[in-house]
Amino acid sequence: AAAAFAASPLEGALAMLAFGLGTLPNLLAAGFAAVQLRRWFARRAVRVAAGAVVLGFGAFGLAHASGLSASVQRGLLWL
Repeated sequence: AAAAFAASPLEGALAMLAFGLGTLPNLLAAGFAAVQLRRWFARRAVRVAAGAVVLGFGAFGLAHASGLSASVQRGLLWL
């Protein structure tokens, strides 16, 4: 928005350049993290563990949403 309301085209271009240079490190870090996560999730054990976590959250949510007895809910709170 600052570039659109700049007094001159040069000031607008400088504002866009500053924004681009300011966001570049974060974009590079996000790209590096994505590559590392792809390598990490290529392992079968990590995928199985992630699936188990998803199933656990699902069971926890169903237990609380379905109105199960308080004793069953207390047993699931350790999740």
